[in-house]
Amino acid sequence: MLLTREQLQERLFALHAASLELVKDVSLETLLERIASTACEQAGARYAALGVLDDDGRLANFITVGMTENEIKRIVHPPVGRGLIGELMDTDLPLRLPILQSHSSSVGFPENHPHMVSFLGVPIRANDKQLGQIYLTEKLDSFEFSSDDEMIIQMLATYAATAIANARLIDQMKERDLALTRRNVDMAFLNSIASTLTSSLELDEILNKTLGLVMNYMKVEAGEIFLLEDDKSTLRMVLHRGQAAEAFWTRNIFNIGDGFIGKVAKLREPRIGTNLANEPGFLRDAVVKAGFQQIVCIPMLSGENLMGVM
Repeated sequence: MLLTREQLQERLFALHAASLELVKDVSLETLLERIASTACEQAGARYAALGVLDDDGRLANFITVGMTENEIKRIVHPPVGRGLIGELMDTDLPLRLPILQSHSSSVGFPENHPHMVSFLGVPIRANDKQLGQIYLTEKLDSFEFSSDDEMIIQMLATYAATAIANARLIDQMKERDLALTRRNVDMAFLNSIASTLTSSLELDEILNKTLGLVMNYMKVEAGEIFLLEDDKSTLRMVLHRGQAAEAFWTRNIFNIGDGFIGKVAKLREPRIGTNLANEPGFLRDAVVKAGFQQIVCIPMLSGENLMGVM
């Protein structure tokens, strides 16, 4: 059913208002949901979906509107880019069908998927690149979507392309800002370590300040330093900072190769433990009983020579 001039003008005004809301969103996920909801409202569809492609042209996100969470959970698997979805991914043109099952590319629905008949799909493009697709099914007041619906959703897809590109750009800028901030923190940390090493000749002071800086940087609750003894086969704890000191001091000597500490010294590589209760080689029950679950061990090297373990 075609719209009257007044109805079309009213829908265009509504679409323009909705497009202004799109550019306000900076969260890509929120933006995608809003685009799908707007498409559903503008075309009078029961269901809407929005597929977004990654840089390799594969389906990366798929947002749906019209189905409950329980309905979505009951569907055997999410879309994988086959059937009409795949058809729309490979074309620049919209696809409008009164009966979607009649199309040669239709592969049906996965188990527990709602029944759908009428279909309207429109690619979302920016320049010569497809960013995604808008899918609509089940026209509410007619047995099929109209040419006016197609035109409206094509206009929405144009707005959506700009909004998605902007949201991605903002995400990239945030990632760069985070990376730059992290780099600045790393540089400040390294400068602090360097300053500590050059500002004192007292070993105890150097170890204490260095351990404190590392603990603050890694945001941990406890830290310790083991130094290699003169026999080159034994590691002795010389410093502990933080919580549960008594638990850590219950085992303050390790041979090279024994326990978490000894293995790090032997391999001369950092090691991370994320569940100490299930680490048979940790060898420090008191620390586990004190509530500690994770550990990071770092070999302290001077060139090729092992000095200890932090």
